[in-house]
Amino acid sequence: MHGPAPAYRLAPGDPLSCRVNVVQASNLQRHARNPAALLVAALLSLLGSCTVTGPNTALRIPLTTADVATVPSIVDGRARYRALFCAVLSNSEPGAPERRCDDILWRLPGEAPPLPAATGPSVLNPHMRLLIVGGAFSDCFPPASTAFFRSATQLRKMGLTVEYAAISGRSSSEFNARIIATHIAALPANGRGPLVVVAHSKGTADVLETLARYPETASRVAAVVSVAGAVNGSPLADLYPGLYDRLFGTRAIGRCPAGDGAFLTSLRPSTRRAWLTDNTLPGSVRFYSMVAFTAPPRLARALAYPQQQLSKFDVRNDGQLLAMDQLIPGSTLLGYLNEDHWAVAVSIEDAFPVLAHRPVGPHPLPQQAMLEAILLLVQQDLAAGAAFGSALTRADAGNILGD
Repeated sequence: MHGPAPAYRLAPGDPLSCRVNVVQASNLQRHARNPAALLVAALLSLLGSCTVTGPNTALRIPLTTADVATVPSIVDGRARYRALFCAVLSNSEPGAPERRCDDILWRLPGEAPPLPAATGPSVLNPHMRLLIVGGAFSDCFPPASTAFFRSATQLRKMGLTVEYAAISGRSSSEFNARIIATHIAALPANGRGPLVVVAHSKGTADVLETLARYPETASRVAAVVSVAGAVNGSPLADLYPGLYDRLFGTRAIGRCPAGDGAFLTSLRPSTRRAWLTDNTLPGSVRFYSMVAFTAPPRLARALAYPQQQLSKFDVRNDGQLLAMDQLIPGSTLLGYLNEDHWAVAVSIEDAFPVLAHRPVGPHPLPQQAMLEAILLLVQQDLAAGAAFGSALTRADAGNILGD
């Protein structure tokens, strides 16, 4: 049996304090390793401190979904993914408490009963090819800012081919779509196995832009996996442009140049929703969405302020994105991770332990187990050639977060 679902708990009289020492803007680059953290640190230095509070039931209030007209339904694959993830986690962490699986994956209303055991192959096909696409600033401070860096190393040891698209972390989705399309076009036409694209954060928007703008790439891609993807953008993108331009503008940050400087425009909700309305995703490609939202103590310190801002819209957010803004239309919903936006894909605490500090400790999510279970599920679907799970409307996907 699995343990109870994680709950949003703040002890009475013990609110999360997100007070951070004032850091002068001119010295930010030598204090921070991740540009997203730089922006947050700058905001906090201006605003002083903030407090995040909320009742235990806050994460279970009904959710209002920002629907896009005529979006396809979502396929509910949560029970299947949970069985695979728990099995992989158990094998990778012998002796770990059984409820650790449920500590990581929210068990929310509407999820099918637990499966007796993971079904299908338990070993990844070594012929599978992965193309990883990182998010904003992912190229600035490698390897800490590189999406799934440790997981990629392990997957290569398992025989899989893993590559990275050399996107520009500070550029628009249109700019990066050309880079991704060029990378895919250069891959062997008759590869040994299916090509699966795994994207994090804004990387998801960049990949969707690629498939629509360069439709010839769709014939080469078997599946797209979005992990905390900026499908509908983020309300934060409407708040930061002026601050970003004043602090950084065209200056280099870490190892990444300024690019076209339009990454925030690509992340604005109005931009993304208009794009989803005007574009159709290819039916030949399978899409998967892994959603993240969390609360203290699993929230990185530097994400506390943006999480507070996003909570004005909905408390279910990962410190960068609202939960329901992370669903690709027509995708298979894999689950809801109880993690923040950084923990699901990067290891920023390795380079910047102060701003990325979490009370639960560093690296709260076993990224390798999460990604391996995702690829096993994708592998099953590709082998079966048919959809699994039950259909959900986009509104249903929102309502399962309610009571």
